[in-house]
Amino acid sequence: MVTHLHFDHYAGVSVEKGGAWEPTFPNAVHLIPLRDWNMPDVADARAKGDRDVTTTLGVIEKAGLVRLVEGRVGITRGVYVEPFPGESPGHQILTVASGQKRCYCIGDLYHTVEEAVEPGLVATWTDRDTLVASKVRFASRASRERALVLSGHMDPGRVSVIAGTPRWKAV
Repeated sequence: MVTHLHFDHYAGVSVEKGGAWEPTFPNAVHLIPLRDWNMPDVADARAKGDRDVTTTLGVIEKAGLVRLVEGRVGITRGVYVEPFPGESPGHQILTVASGQKRCYCIGDLYHTVEEAVEPGLVATWTDRDTLVASKVRFASRASRERALVLSGHMDPGRVSVIAGTPRWKAV
């Protein structure tokens, strides 16, 4: 599952061996958000043969390992992806559920602890209103479930909402 199409989140889908690029996981279908795949900069890079894109996304696409997804998509029992847009139009998170326990792999929903506790703190390239709404929705859910949260750029932790204010605790 690729959370979104920023290079640092999909660069590892391929590996160079003997001067040729091949899928890192040749038996894995890669769930990629359709809305990111269709972003103008990604579509343009694919059309122009941009090296970073052709040696990664192009490799898995050519191998038939790309599945473009929208909305909530089940992978197996208790494991699914769902959209939490704003960082990118199709940004998605992965949920792993077992009984009442939850673990979320949230990609770039939060980059830093400061972003986790202040939903309005966002990067300039984001869709601010959409991202803030995604952060608020996620924090409420993760707090209620006491979920483990894995971010692409932070240590694992838990988010809790106390009197309407998000808090972060590393674990």
